[in-house]
Amino acid sequence: MKKFLVILGVGGVAMIFLIIVLSPHPSSLPSGTLVGNYQATLPYGVATLVLLSDGTYNQTFAYKSGRVVKNTGTWQVMDSVLSLDNALSIGENLGAPEYGLYREYVWQLSTDKRLGQLWLTFDPDRWGWAYKKVS
Repeated sequence: MKKFLVILGVGGVAMIFLIIVLSPHPSSLPSGTLVGNYQATLPYGVATLVLLSDGTYNQTFAYKSGRVVKNTGTWQVMDSVLSLDNALSIGENLGAPEYGLYREYVWQLSTDKRLGQLWLTFDPDRWGWAYKKVS
């Protein structure tokens, strides 16, 4: 082990630690783990998602302008991917009034665990474009 650490050096050991700690996509999450309240704060409003134990969800988006959009549907999880049926997905044009929210027949979000905190990522190309479990 000492030879391995010497070859890697401090930077290499730190990199391995970060990969292990920040590694996304848990191999499997029981659906009960996902039940709860989630929130995403975006430049033009706040999105909330409540996953209920009966397999339904409540979705709300509150624009900074005061407009509030609500939606409900059903959810399921398979291979650490959360699928929301009949969802309003959040896209990059959400802030433009002419675009609003996008209706999705099935909206898939990746489940990520970061430093012990559960996240539902809807735009992996943008840091913070994810629901964070708040309760």
